[in-house]
Amino acid sequence: MELTPRPYRRLEDLEKMKDLLMRGRAARGHSGYVHVGDLVWWLFFILRDFNLRDIVRLFEDARGDLIGWVLFSPHLSAFDVFVQPEERGSDREDQMFIWTEHRMQEIVRERSGRSLEVGWVFSDDPARMALLQRRGFVRSNHHTVYRLRSLTDPLPEPQLPEGFTVRNVAGAHEADARARVSYDTFHPAGRTAGKTDLTLMKARAAAYRRLMRAPGYDPALDLVTVAPDGRFASFAMGWIDPVNKVGEFEPVGTRPDFQRKGLGRAVLLEGLRRLKAQGATAAIVYAEGSNPASNGLYGSVGFRPINDMFTYTKRV
Repeated sequence: MELTPRPYRRLEDLEKMKDLLMRGRAARGHSGYVHVGDLVWWLFFILRDFNLRDIVRLFEDARGDLIGWVLFSPHLSAFDVFVQPEERGSDREDQMFIWTEHRMQEIVRERSGRSLEVGWVFSDDPARMALLQRRGFVRSNHHTVYRLRSLTDPLPEPQLPEGFTVRNVAGAHEADARARVSYDTFHPAGRTAGKTDLTLMKARAAAYRRLMRAPGYDPALDLVTVAPDGRFASFAMGWIDPVNKVGEFEPVGTRPDFQRKGLGRAVLLEGLRRLKAQGATAAIVYAEGSNPASNGLYGSVGFRPINDMFTYTKRV
């Protein structure tokens, strides 16, 4: 039977997509399935400039049950395919992947791109790697370290420099400050040169307010350290998978002028404490393999590397 996808329609679709990820993790562990927090973060912040109807497709059977879903990231020329765990290696998975690849090729050509990319390929997922290789994809040099920390062990108390505090974001009235600490962390050159793009900042703050209304966002897990002058200095966004009792941090960062003060470690320890209080038994985080600073930070709070993730690319 030929599968025909449909566009994303409503929040009920988001719940189906999240349920698939949680079922997949329960059946297969981490291999091949991302955390539900990643999905919410992607859809409501990273891909904020796109209409969800244009970048999400759901594949369903004759009864309307979800078989799998796909996500396009046009700005990265990338796509991802997730299927129910019992569909791994099936002909229907192949159909979904081929349909998605062809559609992504059209998008890439429309944007004058030259290659497409598949991310989130775990090193212990030979079935997905074999599928990619059959389709002519090649593994790139870019890799991400998948780290895990048990929450059954005792957690150290966060240690803060004098005058600093750690807390969660208090509400939408702090969206501008929360967007600003993220901007200053990930765009340090522009910030240092005094060239902060006010239009971009306004857009980021608006997107952040949208994220705060998204299903799965928990204000108690949106944590910041606050400097004596009131500025947000570091941050860690926490998410929880209630089925598998696994928490996640995405994103995490510290403003350049507040680094090397232990603030990233403090905000993560507070986040771990709160995840544990909500019933999580473990937490995960991803770190760029080429970034020794972030890997050192996560190691310092007990996250140990358990897997690697790679991207695969293909010329159009």
